[in-house]
Amino acid sequence: MLARQSNVKTLLFAVSLATVTLAGPSAWALPFIDTLSPQNLLIGATPAVEALGNNGAGITFGVIDTGGQAQWVGFHGRINTGASTCIISGCAQSLSTTDDQGHGTFVTSEIIGYKPAIGLEGVDPAASAIEVKVLAAVGGGSNSDVSTGIIYAANHGAQILNLSLGPSGGTPAQQAADYGSFAAAVNYAASKNVIVVFAGGNSSQPFVGGANITGFTSSAIQHMFFMGSTDANKALSFFSNTPGSGGFISNGGRFFPYASMWLMADGENINGASNQLTSPGVYNSLTVDSGTSMSAPQGAGAAGLLASRWPFLIAQGTIPAILENSAERLAGSNKINFLPSFGPSAPVSGINNTYGDGFLQVNAAMQPLGSLSIPVGGSRVASAGVSNSVITVAGALGNLWRVSSVLQSAVAYDSYHRDFPVNLGGAISSVASTGSSPSTSQVMGQSGSGARHLVASGDDGSSWLAFSGSQQAMPTHDANDDPTRSLPAEWSFSSMNEGRYVGVGYGSGAPLSFNDARWGEATTFFNNTNDMSGSLLGLVANGDYAVSGLRLTDHSLLSIGMIRTNTNNLYDTLENNPTAQGFAFGYTVEPSDNWKVSLTSSYLNEHNMLLGSISTGVLGLGGTNTTQSMGIGTRVNLGNNYQLGLDAVYASTDKSADQNSVISNISALSSMAYNVEVTKANFTGNDDNIGIAIGKPLRIIGGSAEVDVPVGTDNNGNPIINRERTSLVPTGNETDLSLNYTRPIAEDINSGFSLSYRNDAANIAGVNDAAAMLHMDIKF
Repeated sequence: MLARQSNVKTLLFAVSLATVTLAGPSAWALPFIDTLSPQNLLIGATPAVEALGNNGAGITFGVIDTGGQAQWVGFHGRINTGASTCIISGCAQSLSTTDDQGHGTFVTSEIIGYKPAIGLEGVDPAASAIEVKVLAAVGGGSNSDVSTGIIYAANHGAQILNLSLGPSGGTPAQQAADYGSFAAAVNYAASKNVIVVFAGGNSSQPFVGGANITGFTSSAIQHMFFMGSTDANKALSFFSNTPGSGGFISNGGRFFPYASMWLMADGENINGASNQLTSPGVYNSLTVDSGTSMSAPQGAGAAGLLASRWPFLIAQGTIPAILENSAERLAGSNKINFLPSFGPSAPVSGINNTYGDGFLQVNAAMQPLGSLSIPVGGSRVASAGVSNSVITVAGALGNLWRVSSVLQSAVAYDSYHRDFPVNLGGAISSVASTGSSPSTSQVMGQSGSGARHLVASGDDGSSWLAFSGSQQAMPTHDANDDPTRSLPAEWSFSSMNEGRYVGVGYGSGAPLSFNDARWGEATTFFNNTNDMSGSLLGLVANGDYAVSGLRLTDHSLLSIGMIRTNTNNLYDTLENNPTAQGFAFGYTVEPSDNWKVSLTSSYLNEHNMLLGSISTGVLGLGGTNTTQSMGIGTRVNLGNNYQLGLDAVYASTDKSADQNSVISNISALSSMAYNVEVTKANFTGNDDNIGIAIGKPLRIIGGSAEVDVPVGTDNNGNPIINRERTSLVPTGNETDLSLNYTRPIAEDINSGFSLSYRNDAANIAGVNDAAAMLHMDIKF
């Protein structure tokens, strides 16, 4: 015996094995209300989620039922009367859109209806439907008519079929045979990529009494699912069938548990469209009904939102798997674990013989499932490579604003090849916006020939202390401000005596130490923010370094500096640990007693770094990059205790190819830095010194990269990649100004202060900051 799948409040009567019976909803109108259908909200089909799924636009549902009253006020002409049909023998085609029972109209309104003023909104209020009438006014029909209707709908453009009908009564074997009679039709529909949704039945028993169903292909089984019913509290409805322990056995012999293709939704006291006239020619009332017939349209509607958002899912046949794997697991007896047919290959837990996959959650289904990936170089980089992708930009590159703006439109892909916005541009940060270190020269006091320096510093989150004897620096910004300057823990030691210089340390002091070595005395540029002048050593912010200087003759010096990233620094937390090694050479001559000239050359080898910018993951700035620089500096004694200092450096960078990054084909880069300072010794006649400096730190002046940004998915589920050639020249052009003053306060003890200001700090347009520092320098 076969029976209807709705309105359990009415007793059912037995019919012949060849019919499906189904009674109509009660015909009484609800008062006007102004709320959305509550069952939609329960499955997560909120207005925002529906909008994300385009409200089902472009999707055609095939409602295999009693026909649908096309004139109902909430359908707005979206029932295709030309494609709708009546399969019942002797039934005119036009009767398919004149529902003489009411069940089909009700079901259709749950999917595509839209009349919030009277309290109803379907899951897909912008979709359309074709009505395939296979059930008569009494709610009964034949298996053969149902099969014919399935084939008809598949041939006339329906992408998702809703069958709120099914067999009831008889033995389990007979019920299984009834479903088996649909096999050829469902197999055909699946071959045309049609999704088929069945009501699970209202017999308060395991589905088909626990019998197995045969005759379906594996593809057909994977293209369909069943809907059971709960109340609004997600408790099993007393009438609802459960999946039980049985399953489909495909034509190839593969077993598919019913529980693996079974979802739940609220099927009790659901509002739906009535087929009853409220006035001549007017259909605008609602009615209430219960049953798995009311649950099935919610599952079909959820499938429609996915199909509208990602049309290729229809062809791939993965919509049922997405809904099943995103469902809310409900506690039940006899939990089972199995490998799902599609999608992630890990066993899915929490599925059971009472609730199957669990309660339908459209909002979760519209979110990524499995691992997110980015297509890079012909392959996909999985979620770890995406989530760990980062660029921390150093000053030479500014904030990579142009690259960041392109990457803001990026998407990543889940295990079902669906695209989701990831805004890779947000993974690019700059030292000016995350807390940048002041140059070492701002916190390390200098002294003349014969001095030794021992410097340490630390960061307490809001201020930093640097000690050379007793030296304190006071930044003008709190660490929570933007921008701010904070100094990581670092140390240095140097010794200078009669033209011989040795310096070692960890941190950012390498370029300052190198400058002391190449000039043979404390550099003219002490306390200047531009500590990169003359070499590339300052690009390695967290490194171990050693510097040596040797006087060759009375009028010439040779200096050398080496630095490498420390293996115990912050880079160790990043994927593809960034590393760098640098060398610098200097040759200084004194053409006259009042004039010194210094020539420098430096070399920097970086891995997953570029001019000090750290990169990893799909945002890598190249595997191995090499930079060479040439520099020239001079110091001129102008008389009357005035000195003029000039320093300039030009660098060129060769980029290696990187096939694992969306930032590719970086051209050769060129960059420059320079600094000018005037100092006056014995400024007030008390052995004090004052200096004013202006400088331009290292900044790229030429170079570009191709950015390959995944921006969507085509109709075949393939990534759409947008390639754009983007300049790497920073939007800002930093200018540093500093005022420095020192004077002795006791034998071998100097005190002083420094004021500095940065315009377009870190080469970021519009970012300005200032710093002030008091310091003491003790000779020993």
